[in-house]
Amino acid sequence: MRVHPRGVVCAIWAACMLAGAAVAWAGPPCEEIAGHVRRYALRQPDPGLFEALMAPAADDAAVNAALRRFDRYAAWYPPEALAARRSAGAAAAGGVGMDLVQDRLDQLVCIPYAGGPAQQAGLRYGDELVAVDGKPVQGMAPEEVIQTIRGAEGTPVMLQIRRPGSDPATREWLLVRQKVEAPLLERTDQNGTPCLRLYQFTPRVRVLLERELARMAAKPPARLILDLRGNNGGDLESAVACAELFLPRGAISLHSRSASKEQERRAAQDGPAASWRSRLIVWQDGLTASAAEVFISALVCLDRTDVQGLTSAGKASVQTLFRLKGGGILKLTTEQLLFPGQVFSWQDSGLRPDTFAGAGSQNPFFVEKKKEASQ
Repeated sequence: MRVHPRGVVCAIWAACMLAGAAVAWAGPPCEEIAGHVRRYALRQPDPGLFEALMAPAADDAAVNAALRRFDRYAAWYPPEALAARRSAGAAAAGGVGMDLVQDRLDQLVCIPYAGGPAQQAGLRYGDELVAVDGKPVQGMAPEEVIQTIRGAEGTPVMLQIRRPGSDPATREWLLVRQKVEAPLLERTDQNGTPCLRLYQFTPRVRVLLERELARMAAKPPARLILDLRGNNGGDLESAVACAELFLPRGAISLHSRSASKEQERRAAQDGPAASWRSRLIVWQDGLTASAAEVFISALVCLDRTDVQGLTSAGKASVQTLFRLKGGGILKLTTEQLLFPGQVFSWQDSGLRPDTFAGAGSQNPFFVEKKKEASQ
């Protein structure tokens, strides 16, 4: 995650480390927030937003309500809340071994880690999380829900789950929190074709991916599968760096537009796999989002890339974290990601696959979600 002037949010509690010590605060710094909106927001809101921010009774809740009306990803995190999350995060060493992703219908979808507590208990990829310890999660951001699930190692947590495509009734799962490490990259073979599963993008993933490519360099495979199903992004810089491992020098790896300018990033040198004749097969689904979509959009410009599965999530915006003077943090959408060399984006529409064969057939849940979202 990068902080002002430009960045992508991976998990908001990571920003707690930037907040410093908690300070006494009488209310939100509305003038400073309004100034950042005017200067950095990708799209300017109507004057009503600034009127709401400057209202005498504007508290933290009112500020967030005003921000969300023009930017669904915007948020104000006061210093007291950041300090509380930092304190809670230090004690919350245990989890249940799964990611949570918000789909197009704003439902929280579970992606259990292989061999983790959630998968061992029977939770499946695509299950919808409804409540945690009896508290409904509707309307909560994924990072808030994850913080609620986490806790001291060895303590129980009750998850209420709705399984798609079956009985609409929910079921409760009692799990015991454990110390679980999130997967980053996994290599398997699909009928003799190497398959690299990229779970998320971090600087470490770039190192691991380059290492796997080096192992294949002596005899590049005829086909290479890059599995990004359920990859909801992560660090934008890392995703671009991973894409550049496959790109020739000068190829566009990132194209974006802010309120003030449009810019392109091009590969500075040939990537280690740029000269391979391997056919790249990219698998995606309805939860492939954000930085993962940037990675795919950079590769689709190559004549040797096929995209299989289902239409991706359609998140082509960049959020920046601004640390304000009083210690709080403001999150705003500051950039729109564009197709390389084009003037349009995949925001909301998603990246359409070349074919629905292979990867998509394993996830009928997302076929139904895509139909619902299009109605």
